[in-house]
Amino acid sequence: MYTADFHFTQDDIYANRYGKLTPEQEKVVAAIYQTRLQGARQTILVFITLFFVLMVFGMGVEFSQWEGAGSLLDFLHEQGPIFVMISAGFFVLLLVVSLLSLIIAADAKRRHISTAEGVAQVFIGQSYARGSYMRYELTLKQGLFRTGFFRFMSETALRQFEAGKRYRVYYIKFYPFPILLSAEVV
Repeated sequence: MYTADFHFTQDDIYANRYGKLTPEQEKVVAAIYQTRLQGARQTILVFITLFFVLMVFGMGVEFSQWEGAGSLLDFLHEQGPIFVMISAGFFVLLLVVSLLSLIIAADAKRRHISTAEGVAQVFIGQSYARGSYMRYELTLKQGLFRTGFFRFMSETALRQFEAGKRYRVYYIKFYPFPILLSAEVV
């Protein structure tokens, strides 16, 4: 998700300096977080449903090809542990992915504001990776190290930054791209 064209006020900068969000910023961050949470829930439900359908279908195929004589209970007694182990492995994997998602979105949930300070490098150009599209990027560098990287949806928001000037940017860490709140010249 790219940072939308953002506009900020002196009130935003003042609040962000002290680790607070303005009411407008609170609405934006809450909406982004809720959208991500809803998407994660839907993805988990789709995977659980697909897994259940595949397991039932797989058990049906295995039962029809089973060479042992007997009933469904005999089949489950003999082949059941394999299906239980596969199911357990799937749910452990699902749990790990869910926990990683929660960890990645923790700053947005807690509304933890981070700062990046450095000299601005502005990039506007064509990208040909996975198709052709325009890239609008702001990189903050301090010495040899990159302290902040932000992508924008259009050139409008990027015009607020001048290459070579030193900025302090307030943002919330949110994978894959941070939520930019405000910026000031230092």
